[in-house]
Amino acid sequence: MARRLITGATIWAGVDCVPRRGWLLIEGELIAKVGGADEPVPAADETVDAAGRHVLPGFVDTHTHVSLAAWMSYGGD
Repeated sequence: MARRLITGATIWAGVDCVPRRGWLLIEGELIAKVGGADEPVPAADETVDAAGRHVLPGFVDTHTHVSLAAWMSYGGD
């Protein structure tokens, strides 16, 4: 099973879905692990440098609501 590592991206994941710099490990077609920029990077068969990009694991159709959700913590409605 191939292991692909995406590094340097802003990752939107977790229960609170707060964007943070980090990495994402994919094994086959599944997300195996998500880590912060301060966590050790695992070994992988392929590494993709996604610096300056956003990764939204689990989002199937992000549509335009992501940009709206980002402003909710600032009191947007």
